[in-house]
Amino acid sequence: MAAACGAGHLRPSVGDAPSPPSFRPFAFRPMSRAGRLTGYALMAAAALLAVAMRRGMIDSLGPFPVAAVALLVGMIGVMLVLTDIMVRGLYAQVAAAKDAPAATRDDGKEGDE
Repeated sequence: MAAACGAGHLRPSVGDAPSPPSFRPFAFRPMSRAGRLTGYALMAAAALLAVAMRRGMIDSLGPFPVAAVALLVGMIGVMLVLTDIMVRGLYAQVAAAKDAPAATRDDGKEGDE
């Protein structure tokens, strides 16, 4: 009966379905360094604000003193840079754990000896 219907009209069985790809968020593209570069730019802006304040070129930015703005901008920049470094380290540890042989991943448990 399957021959009468033609091969193109048969429903695929469950075993014929393609397997879904494994979830790997950064498997095909490397992590962007935009966060870290933005952090460096904010830290440089904070340094420039501090230099301008020291030379007397600027006293305040709106209702806020320049020192407060420079500290806030610099703190956000440092936070972005350190977060990027920590996330990269975490992904490197996960990748190293996946690549490690199964014998080294025993988690300290005793076998059935």
